[in-house]
Amino acid sequence: MEDAFGIPRIELQRRLEAEGIETRTFFYPSHRQKMFPQLSEADSRARFAVSWRLWERGLYIPSYIGMGDGVIARVADAIRGIQRAR
Repeated sequence: MEDAFGIPRIELQRRLEAEGIETRTFFYPSHRQKMFPQLSEADSRARFAVSWRLWERGLYIPSYIGMGDGVIARVADAIRGIQRAR
């Protein structure tokens, strides 16, 4: 996220929270769950680089069935404002 957006995920989350917009980080990668055979972290990062990157940098913003245009616009405007202010 920082590469393209210009600020770390945690900072974006803090700023959105200040706007009253809840977020959460991506789920821990499936291949790291206890139910799967475990690789060393180095092997895991090499084999599943994309899922590691998403987990470390990704976040969920509000989304739900029936989400109105006003809510969508509010979230998008907040994100654009944060990105411009960096």
